[in-house]
Amino acid sequence: MRRLISGALAAAIVFIASGARAEVVATGTFRVLRKRERTQICRAEWEVNDDGTQTIFTERGQGACHGFTEPVSWESQTRVLSTDSRQLRETTRWIYSPDGLTPLKIIRRTFDPDTGTVNAAVVEPFDQGRMVERSWHGIEEVATPTSLLFVVRDSLARRERSGSVHVVTSEPSLYTMRWVVRGIEQLTVPAGTFTSVKVELLIDLGLLSVLRPLLPKLYVWYVAAPPFQWIKYEGLEDGIGSPKVGV
Repeated sequence: MRRLISGALAAAIVFIASGARAEVVATGTFRVLRKRERTQICRAEWEVNDDGTQTIFTERGQGACHGFTEPVSWESQTRVLSTDSRQLRETTRWIYSPDGLTPLKIIRRTFDPDTGTVNAAVVEPFDQGRMVERSWHGIEEVATPTSLLFVVRDSLARRERSGSVHVVTSEPSLYTMRWVVRGIEQLTVPAGTFTSVKVELLIDLGLLSVLRPLLPKLYVWYVAAPPFQWIKYEGLEDGIGSPKVGV
């Protein structure tokens, strides 16, 4: 287990080093609110870098998120191709105690486009070293709940009003996610009031689609002009069964 943790930390150093050489194209913060009470449960800072070949999304935050009811701290990095955000390369999330000293969970997902293989591993060092691994094959395109925001943004830039992509969550599970533009709205958020594009996200449940009315609605809003910056999300925090939140 020590080797797994050390490898993850080494990967973090490589990610951060490569991000430092890339161009910073966007930064910001976001708050995650418990949907019903509208109370803040966590907060994170994010940064997007691009070195011309890959886009690197880095996130650092604290709060009761990612399946934890008590506060934790976390860092994650997601890499996708600069030319195609549907081509996830790797994403790793390290979850620690609030002081950042004790590792609680490591979630890593990778995609090999040559073989069409998605691999996911969840390691919990202090839960008797529990490890869950899953793989899927024959996949052409894949995203995570985080990189899905880039996929939809790029779709809007191409003037597309709908689309779909596989999404690998931290459970880990693999879903087909569709998105559909639902219209233009005036949206007020702490940063101001924006003319926004409202997009609905739809999880393809296959034969279980009759259960869709039981799931919360998933929506994301973007500024209705290039570069179509993401400004708000409402829906599940991660996969099916995760809390309903607003970001």
